[in-house]
Amino acid sequence: MSSIFSTLKKEGLTTLKIRYDWRTDKATLYAAKDWEGNFNFLD
Repeated sequence: MSSIFSTLKKEGLTTLKIRYDWRTDKATLYAAKDWEGNFNFLD
């Protein structure tokens, strides 16, 4: 079994966020890739 961090590295993801909502008692896990500031999305 691999860790969440090895999975992030394997997939090229750079951000991991865990959010807990105390009102609903639910946790959400976000994994994403941050883009470079000069990345042109139009190309």
